[in-house]
Amino acid sequence: MRPQGAKRSVSKKWIILTIILLLLIMLRLILPGVILKKTNKILAAFSPNYSLHIDDLRLHIFRGAYSFHGITGLMKEDQKKFLEVDTIDVSLAWRDLFKGQMNTDIVADGARFLLIKDIKKLKIPKKEEKETARSKLFPLKIERFDLHDGSITLEGYEALDEKTHFTINDINGRMTNLVPDDKNALSYFNLTAKIVDPDATLKVAGSLNSKASPLKWDFDAEMRNFHLNLMNPYFKKHMPLSFTKGTLDLYSEVISEDGKMKGYVKPFIRELDVVANKEHFKNAKHFGFELISALGNLILREKKTKSVATKMDFTFDKKFKLNTGKTLSKAIQHGFEQQLSPGIEDQYKLE
Repeated sequence: MRPQGAKRSVSKKWIILTIILLLLIMLRLILPGVILKKTNKILAAFSPNYSLHIDDLRLHIFRGAYSFHGITGLMKEDQKKFLEVDTIDVSLAWRDLFKGQMNTDIVADGARFLLIKDIKKLKIPKKEEKETARSKLFPLKIERFDLHDGSITLEGYEALDEKTHFTINDINGRMTNLVPDDKNALSYFNLTAKIVDPDATLKVAGSLNSKASPLKWDFDAEMRNFHLNLMNPYFKKHMPLSFTKGTLDLYSEVISEDGKMKGYVKPFIRELDVVANKEHFKNAKHFGFELISALGNLILREKKTKSVATKMDFTFDKKFKLNTGKTLSKAIQHGFEQQLSPGIEDQYKLE
């Protein structure tokens, strides 16, 4: 027979657990509304250019997280929508918690950005305004950021159909070590995206040193199997050329140090066939395009693979400079002497 004191002890434990559970439920029901109201008030006034609004805030107490749902950004001047995000999940980075560090992981799903045409006219928010907004949304330091199913629309550029704006779709990426220190100063990022051709994926990977002044960064980029005939609507309108066939692979490396940028772009076009459209040539400029198509088909195209390739080295130090002589010589070398090798050359790397 169990002693009466033991029964009372067990009963007291259940009462305490029940009270704690009820408190957690009350916090879960009451806190989100209170926090959401105060947060939206701050986000509506923190910037001279735009305001942010969150439809719903949910707490996930047992996994140490909270999430925003239905985030919208509006320009104050004309109420134009420049941002929509389905959900943003903010959770404790448990791997850092065991090291005694309080950092967070952020996952954004369905983020759609509109880059405003007159972005240069916008007033830059003051540092304290940006810090206020960041601290309200993400009070702990951010260690990792993931983006799923994002898109960027460029208001100042038309799509190929010239009826909509140019859009980069299916953006998925990750950025890590957003809390760098002296021992590990580099943050790393990678992303994939679709541009025009649904069969071709753009891949970008790189690093940045946010502790350096000016900022140091580098990236490698690769896009393969882009079908050039998708560009024909643009070329037919702006120049009398079109591609009957041809697939573009593109490789690039870029690095920026001490405020100066340098890099290269290597285009490889396989099974190239360029033709001049059967229309009246209006001027010498149009005749020049016919010569370009002849160069592509007969002179620069490598005979066995019917490919055209070159390497375009460039620099940017207040002014963009392209090494045109080397670009042409590389194209001729590929067509007549030795084929250029596709792929990233690992020529630039941030230390």
